[in-house]
Amino acid sequence: MFIRQWWHDPRLKFKQGSISFNGNPKNLIWLPDLFIRNSRAVTMHSSTTETIRTTVDNSGDVYMNARMNAVCQCKMDLKRYPMDNQTCHMIFESYAYNGLEMTVRWHEKPLEYNENHLQIEGYKLLTISSTNSTLYYTTGEFFQLIQMSFEVQRTFLYYVFRSYLPSSFLVIMTWGSFYVPATSYPARCGLVVTNFLASAFVLQGASSQITKVPYATAIEIYLLVNITFIVMVMLEYIVVMQTLERCLSNICCCFKNRKQQSKIELIKLNGETQTLHNDISKTTTKPRVHDIDKLSMFLIPFLSKYYYYLFTEKEQFQFSKFKVDHSVSNRVHKR
Repeated sequence: MFIRQWWHDPRLKFKQGSISFNGNPKNLIWLPDLFIRNSRAVTMHSSTTETIRTTVDNSGDVYMNARMNAVCQCKMDLKRYPMDNQTCHMIFESYAYNGLEMTVRWHEKPLEYNENHLQIEGYKLLTISSTNSTLYYTTGEFFQLIQMSFEVQRTFLYYVFRSYLPSSFLVIMTWGSFYVPATSYPARCGLVVTNFLASAFVLQGASSQITKVPYATAIEIYLLVNITFIVMVMLEYIVVMQTLERCLSNICCCFKNRKQQSKIELIKLNGETQTLHNDISKTTTKPRVHDIDKLSMFLIPFLSKYYYYLFTEKEQFQFSKFKVDHSVSNRVHKR
């Protein structure tokens, strides 16, 4: 970014014209000691020399333009992550001169930027605003601040394909276990356990992308509820297995017996055709769906879809109510 500063120094008056020079003029003239209050690292951009341009007018007005890179802290509320909007600030303050010694304020046109060239990876820039405020310290001094605020919106579509859709598909796949015969223990257990482990992997991947916070984010709640639905399917099958023995005794009518009679005709022995009538009684079993599985086919998908509906409606409501307060209140700090 480019930082432009204007100030007046009556000691630099001369007859006519103006003087321009490059490089850092800290050893030549007085400079404002502005610093970024919430910065982590600040570096001056340089190529062959530091990219700083200074112009001194004959009236004593000084203009300085410097290019710099800054990494700043931003306090975020991640409860609605990744459907959240965040507001980050860049606060400038004088370190040595209080509000009685130096006045700090924005220029008439404080911010100049091109929205097409200003892009933030993973976010969409909504607005940039500038404010003036005053900060009071316990020493009795006050300092004037100028603040630049960035309101950004996280790109949600990335997380839809990475977390939301895979987790939802895994839950839907577990519903297919209701149509697997209750006696197919490896098939049903393998399907549910595999989906459970895959969902846990999706949750771990989503949690590793954010800073460790002492509360659950929206995406973590969503994935945990999906895992809960998978656990419910496993618990349902445990209940089915406990009642399966009685079902085999025709208490629950899980199986239907059929008898068939087969007739064997036209058997050739030594070139002669003979007809034999044999009644062969065969008992075949056709598995039917367990009564608990029949109930779960509708109950668990209904609960899942109802939760998805409530989750979507809640997030849309909170998004419509979301407001960003650009005002800066006066705070008391200890220097």
